[in-house]
Amino acid sequence: MLPFFFMKKKIGIIDSGIGGLSLLDGFSDAKLNLEYFYCSDNKNVPYGLKSQQFMVERVTKMVESLLEKNVSAILLACNTLTAQTIDFLRSQYSVPFIGIEPYINFSNLHGQENSKISLILTEATFLSDRFQKLKNLKDPNGEVDIFTLKKLALIIELCHGSYTNHKKELEDEFYQLIDKSYTHCILGCTHYPFIKKFIGSFLKVEVVDPTQYVVKEVKRVLDLKKYSLTNDFFEYSSNCGNKWERTSFDYIKNLYFK
Repeated sequence: MLPFFFMKKKIGIIDSGIGGLSLLDGFSDAKLNLEYFYCSDNKNVPYGLKSQQFMVERVTKMVESLLEKNVSAILLACNTLTAQTIDFLRSQYSVPFIGIEPYINFSNLHGQENSKISLILTEATFLSDRFQKLKNLKDPNGEVDIFTLKKLALIIELCHGSYTNHKKELEDEFYQLIDKSYTHCILGCTHYPFIKKFIGSFLKVEVVDPTQYVVKEVKRVLDLKKYSLTNDFFEYSSNCGNKWERTSFDYIKNLYFK
């Protein structure tokens, strides 16, 4: 039997579609001693324009499925789901929930005198009370320009990794940010890192991908500071946990990170 410090803890990861898979690249690089269970609702993706009631109903189903896997914590790998459901989930379940919020505080921690910072996110995240409170707390003077890109998450879902075939659609989504001399663009949706090379090149900006901070928070919550083991595979369900399959990290990297 393995010593207890080599036993892998289990984490559940929830998103409406493929967005949260972008985080697995960071988790893989960190080589954490974790077993990963990724649960999504591909039939109803994206959640950006769905009602809060709809999201609560669907995410509850996914949480119940993950609890059957005996996970130690659940990561809501979606800014919209975090904004709309995490308070409810924390009131209903004892398992720790880790949320993701737009990294608007980047301007306070890393902004430079000559920097001009933009933030892109979904409309549902922007309109949520949780984000508005975060914005008022971290950016009360409106230093960060915020843009809601209504179709971008869905376009990325439909690309299936072939982003060059959807270049015109992607460019149209970013017309609001063109020729405004931004130096940085903060990604406020986990779908967006899949096209961060495109964003950086098209807008001529430094892309701010919060993945490393999510990994850091997971390590903190699950106390994973002392031991690191590699894991080449994870369990994946695209239908709210009704059916699970084993998938490799390399497959996801090769499919989506172009």
